Amino acid sequence: MRRVASCLAIAGLTLAGTIHSSLAAEPNPALVQAVESRSAEQRARDGARHPVETLSFFQVEPGMTVAEALPGEGWYTRVLANYLGGDATLYGVTYVDRMWPMFSFATEEWIADQLKASSKFAGMVNGFTDNGIKAEGFSFSTIPEQAVGKVDRVLLIRALHNLNRFEATAGTLSQAMSGVRGMLKEAGMVGVVQHRLPESAPAEGSDGSRGYLKQSDVIAIFK
Repeated sequence: MRRVASCLAIAGLTLAGTIHSSLAAEPNPALVQAVESRSAEQRARDGARHPVETLSFFQVEPGMTVAEALPGEGWYTRVLANYLGGDATLYGVTYVDRMWPMFSFATEEWIADQLKASSKFAGMVNGFTDNGIKAEGFSFSTIPEQAVGKVDRVLLIRALHNLNRFEATAGTLSQAMSGVRGMLKEAGMVGVVQHRLPESAPAEGSDGSRGYLKQSDVIAIFK
């Protein structure tokens, strides 16, 4: 059985830091350096996102093969690329192509940009570091053979709610979870950061369409 570790981060609160405070191990100095070496502008959200605590909790270490879902403009990618080092591999995994037009705000130009994201991922990583880390981008439907069963950590950072949002109509979550499981090594782990909805909240809007999921639903997804 593959192990799955999940952490739910609440927007505006310090849950990740609270979790980490209970751990005996100090964060890896290389991780602290990767975080602190960024510009003030890049660090502006650290107080809410807690990158050192989060990546420490997920036990991400240099030299690992890591798959980051929905890397976007590379907020976490920059940290990971510099922290993992030249012996590591970093994959950027995007949503499947058919998912982008499902967003109500999607324009043709925006959709085209999202479809190009995978092909631009390696270049983005190379722009963040010259340490020689291997990088490749693909979608949940185009996972390359070399990534199957080879990934130490899959990071789903604020990416799970939209997958769940379109599950009923397009099976997006099921496909993504199948891909995640296929990528993981036997001892690999999944790290989840997700805005958390109170368990007492009504079912309406708890599907991820408002950016939040109930912790019980996230646990059920992985079970």
